[in-house]
Amino acid sequence: MIRRTAYLIAFGVTIYLLIPRLGGLERNIEALHHAHLWLMLLGVAVEAASLAAYVALYRSILAAQGARVSVRAAAQGVMAGFLVSHVVPGGSVAGTIANVQTMEREGIGARTAGLGITLTVIVSDIALAGLFLAGVIYALAKRSVPVAFVATAVVMIPILGTLVGLVLLFAFRREAAGRTVHRVARLLHRVVRRIDADDLERHAVEIADETRRVLTGRRFVEALGLALANWLLDIFVLYLFFLAVGRHQHFGALLVAYAVGNLVSAIPITPSGLGVMEATLVAISVGFGAPRSTAVVAVLGYRLVNFWLPLPVGVVAYLRARGGPARRAEKPGPPSRGRHA
Repeated sequence: MIRRTAYLIAFGVTIYLLIPRLGGLERNIEALHHAHLWLMLLGVAVEAASLAAYVALYRSILAAQGARVSVRAAAQGVMAGFLVSHVVPGGSVAGTIANVQTMEREGIGARTAGLGITLTVIVSDIALAGLFLAGVIYALAKRSVPVAFVATAVVMIPILGTLVGLVLLFAFRREAAGRTVHRVARLLHRVVRRIDADDLERHAVEIADETRRVLTGRRFVEALGLALANWLLDIFVLYLFFLAVGRHQHFGALLVAYAVGNLVSAIPITPSGLGVMEATLVAISVGFGAPRSTAVVAVLGYRLVNFWLPLPVGVVAYLRARGGPARRAEKPGPPSRGRHA
């Protein structure tokens, strides 16, 4: 009952934010006939490259753990997880399970795959945080900051600061990080009795040790580069759709809108921020000077390619992962010290 109520509230908020911006859309529908189709098709190709960068990121982190998989297997795991997480509200956990199960059929242990997914998400979030800060600097330099952006920044900057602080704490002060987890777990134990503070502290320290072993030096630089490529290529798709409908939206403005949209859509209310992402992108793009109807057309076209178009690929990946023969799980060997093949 509570979950259904939350979904209805989220749906209502989305409609409230998005529908008022559809005013005048009819006038721009005609402009679609004059839109540059080749730019839209280029956007599809760039989106494929963005997904390929994410697959390469995931594969490189698995390789650093000593679990080498083919590009096909890594892509199958990523796209199967993509499907589940994009159709289930708050489906990131379900998507992770689908990915892990796919990797298990490729002979990768659940613990190795789970850690690989976690590290992939962490590196990806660090890259997104960097893009968000770059957007903040751009907005301040332009001296034209939308109210929606300011409100989101006020909320998100402390959260990002806390996350970065935790990452640094686990990277350089593992004992202090373990004690911090223990204290938090003891507080949570008062609410959820099954939480074991000692067990969580032990697991946190183990994950910190493995993270430092896997993501050090050149490996971290390579992973961060792939994560930035994934995000920047996806932003370029959004730029291409604005360009296709005749609007040259400054890339810095798109950077701000995109970073804020992804940070807001990370709240697990709708599947992968469906509706919330669109409303945020439109609102901030309008704040940076784009006509409302043009912003709606460009954003919806972008989300068609970014959200909906990969879903059939995810269905195929999910079905193939469930239908193929399972391989015997192997223990991960020593981490690779060179580039993955």
